[in-house]
Amino acid sequence: MQVDDSKDDGLNGAKSFDFLGVGDISSVAHNTQECFTTIESYMFLTQKCRRERNSQLSEQIYVFLCGMGLDVNEALGNHIVPMLVDCEALPLAFQLFKRLTMVSEHAWTSLILGLANDGQLQSALDFYQSMQDEYVQPSSHTLVTLLKVCAGLNAVNKGRSFHTDITLRGLETDIFVCNTLIHMYAEFNMPLEAKLVFDKLPCRTVVTWNAMIAAFAENGLYSEALRLSDSMEKEGLSPDVFTYSCSVKICSSTGDLEKGRELHEKVNCCEFKTDIFLGNSFIGMYAKCGSLSEAREVFDSLPKHDIVSWSALIGGYSEHGPYQEALECLEEMQLQGFLPDTVAYASALRACANGGFIEKGLELHDELVKKGNEGNPFLGNNLVGLYARCGSFSDAFKVIHMHSACDITAWNALITGLTEHAHFQQAIDCFKDIWRHCVSPDNITFACGLKACSGVGRVHEGFELHMHITSRGLEQDTLIGNTLVGIYSRNGLIPEALHTFDCLFNKDVVSWNALIAGYVEQDMVNEALQCLEQMQVEGILPDVATYVSMIKACSDIGLDDFGVRLHLQVSQIGLNKDLTIGNALINMYAKFGALSQAQRVFDELPVHDPISWSALISGYGELGFVDGALVTYMKSQEESVSFDCAIYASLIKTFHSLECFDMCKGIYMEITKRGMNNDVVNNALVDVYAKSGLIVDAQHVFEELLTPNVISWTSLMAGYIEYGYYKEALRKFDQMESKGIFPNGITYACILKACGNLRDIYRGREVHMETTKRGIDADQGVSNTLINMYARCGVSEDAHDIFDNLLLRDDVSWSALISGHSDVGNHKEVIESLDCMELCVSPSAFVYASAVKSCGSIGAIERGQGIAQQLYKKGLDKDLLAINSLIGMYSSFGLILEAQKIFYSLPSLDASIWSSMIQGYGMNHEGGMAVQCFEDMQKQKVKADAITFTCLLNSCSHTSLISKGFEYFRCMREVYNVIPREDHYTCVVDLLARSGKLLAAEYFTEMMCPSSEGAWLTLLIACRTCGEVDLGIRCFEQLVTLNARSAAWYAIMVDIYEDDGQFDDATRLEDLRKHLGAKKKRASATIEINKKIYEFFVGDNPDNETAFMLESLNSRLQKNGLMDNSDLEKETPTHEHAEKLAIAFGLLNTPQGVTLRVTKNLRMCDDCHHASKVMSKVERREIILRDNCCIHHFKDGVCSCGDSF
Repeated sequence: MQVDDSKDDGLNGAKSFDFLGVGDISSVAHNTQECFTTIESYMFLTQKCRRERNSQLSEQIYVFLCGMGLDVNEALGNHIVPMLVDCEALPLAFQLFKRLTMVSEHAWTSLILGLANDGQLQSALDFYQSMQDEYVQPSSHTLVTLLKVCAGLNAVNKGRSFHTDITLRGLETDIFVCNTLIHMYAEFNMPLEAKLVFDKLPCRTVVTWNAMIAAFAENGLYSEALRLSDSMEKEGLSPDVFTYSCSVKICSSTGDLEKGRELHEKVNCCEFKTDIFLGNSFIGMYAKCGSLSEAREVFDSLPKHDIVSWSALIGGYSEHGPYQEALECLEEMQLQGFLPDTVAYASALRACANGGFIEKGLELHDELVKKGNEGNPFLGNNLVGLYARCGSFSDAFKVIHMHSACDITAWNALITGLTEHAHFQQAIDCFKDIWRHCVSPDNITFACGLKACSGVGRVHEGFELHMHITSRGLEQDTLIGNTLVGIYSRNGLIPEALHTFDCLFNKDVVSWNALIAGYVEQDMVNEALQCLEQMQVEGILPDVATYVSMIKACSDIGLDDFGVRLHLQVSQIGLNKDLTIGNALINMYAKFGALSQAQRVFDELPVHDPISWSALISGYGELGFVDGALVTYMKSQEESVSFDCAIYASLIKTFHSLECFDMCKGIYMEITKRGMNNDVVNNALVDVYAKSGLIVDAQHVFEELLTPNVISWTSLMAGYIEYGYYKEALRKFDQMESKGIFPNGITYACILKACGNLRDIYRGREVHMETTKRGIDADQGVSNTLINMYARCGVSEDAHDIFDNLLLRDDVSWSALISGHSDVGNHKEVIESLDCMELCVSPSAFVYASAVKSCGSIGAIERGQGIAQQLYKKGLDKDLLAINSLIGMYSSFGLILEAQKIFYSLPSLDASIWSSMIQGYGMNHEGGMAVQCFEDMQKQKVKADAITFTCLLNSCSHTSLISKGFEYFRCMREVYNVIPREDHYTCVVDLLARSGKLLAAEYFTEMMCPSSEGAWLTLLIACRTCGEVDLGIRCFEQLVTLNARSAAWYAIMVDIYEDDGQFDDATRLEDLRKHLGAKKKRASATIEINKKIYEFFVGDNPDNETAFMLESLNSRLQKNGLMDNSDLEKETPTHEHAEKLAIAFGLLNTPQGVTLRVTKNLRMCDDCHHASKVMSKVERREIILRDNCCIHHFKDGVCSCGDSF
């Protein structure tokens, strides 16, 4: 073929191809003589095809030219190769390349670029070496391509080699090349090398500045990037869209909302105001910083939206809430014709997970299945995360097992969800399952596994996992190392935490934060402060998490001054505007009671999130400022703050504690109106109603739950237990397990508490075995409750076994042991345990309160006064529980004036303090003072509760204020809105019995509390006092029906028969008791002498001195005619009652005139009561004896009880 290479014809030919598109090239071939007259014409055609990236046309051209034999033409062939590369026909390009005898630099470069774009980066470098072997000199375009390849391969040495080559070729001032160099060094995480290239440029374009700004930003040098942006403008260059976008992303990464707003204001004054790319950047920045109102404002101001705009907004709502808004945006987006992409769906699933919207999540899952997107790994992982966060683990397992698309991220989400819901054993099992599914765990998996081991209390398994991590060489992984430090420190294993911390090669701020948080968790505030100082000495600047931990420490232990200093410090470094720190400060000042300061912090925050509002409302609520809480909540509604379900649940609890019941209903209506009436809120309502004693309402809401979970069941059971419905709680526990819902540690703790209160050791052991089987027995909370349960059931050995095997014996563990012993009456063990505890752990006010109670129970006045001094010395004298115990102790010693002194010294009194004082007056037969105390309580506008009325009615009963007692009982419901309970009914029975209305008492018991052992026992005792045999028999029958194995009723009924002379019936009943195995509680009495407790039991053989004292005492009583022979014949020194033994021992071992204080575990008998009166007169001693009925103050032959007990 003859080709005319004339220039004019070439130009004409080129013009003739302007009309060509993607038509059939063969149709043009017929006009070859007219159109394809020069090589230049074909070159123009290849260039046109390259511009259009038309793969079909490029192959047609290639086939056509091959058919004409022009493909191997040197000039044309070197144009065809780049055309084929650009049109993604790389194999054809290489096919032609091999046939060409001479290949131009342009063709070589095109092939290198083609390999790079195809992901064959190493092949691209190898191909460049072939180019060098052919002695083809690279152009700047070649080198730019190679620099990009090196960046992709992270080939630092190769990249530097090309940099040297660029310098040798004199291309270091080439803007195009240098821009790529800067980008390459940025990818290598070598921003300083990039800056050297940048500084050598004599002339910089906007693209150059952008490259350098991006290099700093990508390597976390945000301040330098922003300074560079400012310098660019000072040199007279105007930022473009990319410059602004990069700066906005920096603000997003640093959370610098103020700088972001400043940039936004600048953009609004230039031509980029409506640019959608930049607008999307601002939406993302505001959304990430939590300012969703501003994000929405930018979104609404854009002239048009794309999928990125919607996804950024949905992502912001899904991260910060209101989560419902994310779902509403998704619906609105679809209504406007946009199909959600993977990012939008993933954000919506996260919103469902964070908001607990399980039903909406199920809808989205169905939608993904219908659209065929369910197999997307990213979405599959988010589905698992949704189900795991919402506690729907069966669905999470289904997604993992049915879809192979799920990777280690999904397993991590599942294990995290199980851990968050306290299903630690299942989390450990799941961790082990990963290996069976041939999925390789990553550092996040190991971190989750460690947390699960920590949660279940299996420290040894945590150690084993730590060793496994070490064997895999992952101990230096920062995430795993930080997790280990956090777990060890939070579990009190400080030496292990410090060892792991010291072994970390790279200690970042998270490492220090983990150690500080652990110290704070263990109340080791001084160590946390030292840690804070040391990290700064080592050049690690505290971040938001550091300050939040320290602020929390100040909040928890009341470090007012240091908290204020922290506030000043964060203000000086500009972090006081940070939302997370601001929320922590609000909470801190609220706990300090400094609500004005909390309000000031709130007002100074540039933006508020739902947590800010909730913290302030809760602060007002906890301190009882009803108006402040209400006003703040109303303002939040005026500003259209949309709370999520969890915060709404918290608000319901806050307003319920303030007795703002209408507001609770209003919030509930708002939740219902917004379609958020889900299980999270209903769980809160169940909890609120249950804690308030509104068990019927709690049960009603519980039954409305769509899928009651372990939290729902546990809240209901906790309510039953709180108000004494222990058996019903156990029934609910059985129902829960029958429905396949696994109890968690809190559930087991509740049920064990019920077993302890019922003294049901058999059921308690069953639950213990179940916790062992499920691997929850090592949970610290469960272990502590087990200790308390066994102690309350009187099985001290088992309680101490569990206690001794605890790896960490904290204050709660000691409290469980001591309070359990105290509740069951093992008072000596309480005092002994307290002595041991003080050697290793500083007792809390609760422990001291239990010990004081025990001292009062056994008459250990000197020991009790010593504990009281400790309370005052440690500043615990403001604790209400401790104060109550002191008032109770002094009252039980008969030291009512000491109790009054404490009572009147208090700056403020709540219902529990008033109740204790009323009870103290009643115990000491000061009925008039008890009534006056109650009246004073009403004048002070302190609301009486159920306990107050129990104390008041008991006081009226024991001091024979019968009519007053009836008056208060009638007013309970009508005036004070207190619903009578079983103990109140028992008091009424006692009032009726003491007024001689025994039949009325019987009728009242049958009508109001037929299943109350206390009421029937009270009436049975009254029958013994009044000699009512027939009524006594009826009461006895009722008691036996309720509990056939209690020896108390048998003993009293035997006394009734004997007093009536029915000795045969008494004998038969006593034989029946023995046959049934109803063991009598052995009578005992204690007395304290020189800080030592002496205990005596009925029938004890006294020592010689005490026996002699008793004989001498009896002889003197008989000689003075104070007791007749029949009384003395009942008791010989070897058969004396316990209280007489204790009194005789006291007389023998104390100086004349010292008051004797004796405590008896059972009711005092008439004979001993009479003998004690006589002894007080003969020995001229005051004898204060407390039995399980009241306090007897014997003086000069008279008892304070007036012989009515």
